[in-house]
Amino acid sequence: MKSTGIVRRIDDLGRVVIPKEIRKTFRIRVGSPLEIFMGREKEIVFRKYNPIVDLTEYSEEYAEALQETLGHQVFICDDQRVLSVAGISKKKINEDVGSEVLKSLRGNKSILQTESGEYELFENSEDYQGFIIEPITLDNKAIGGIVVIQNPKAKQKELSEVEQQSVKIAAYFLGKKYAMRVEKEQGATH
Repeated sequence: MKSTGIVRRIDDLGRVVIPKEIRKTFRIRVGSPLEIFMGREKEIVFRKYNPIVDLTEYSEEYAEALQETLGHQVFICDDQRVLSVAGISKKKINEDVGSEVLKSLRGNKSILQTESGEYELFENSEDYQGFIIEPITLDNKAIGGIVVIQNPKAKQKELSEVEQQSVKIAAYFLGKKYAMRVEKEQGATH
């Protein structure tokens, strides 16, 4: 872990203030859920709660199924980073999402881009022939997304609305799976 040099004291109610700089860097806002757990060396770790990580098992399987069916690269991400990938090296799995993906998720809008060009889907801008971004939603709020990048060796020249519908179904499925998990957890706590 990287030290920030910032020290905070716990108040009499057990609260600690996370510095503004750290909240800004990690996009932690008022009401953002945080996970608290013990690290390997008995440190206390705060991590921004990521609801879609609970679906990693499903997302990996669905990414592989989509990739095999569509023949294009498939990424499943939350609002910060790639969680699952199919059709390329697993090295991409820790990449941060870029401005195009964030724009789609924040606006809760699907994107079908069929023109090649330079786009920032992940950390760095790259040339893509085409791509699809489909938000995964819970209660009409994007909790993640599916990104399909056209395979340059694909037989057809550009991505189609049929492929976009396939991705939309996948996003709907993952959103439903997450909603079921949330309902089950809420039922267990009441």
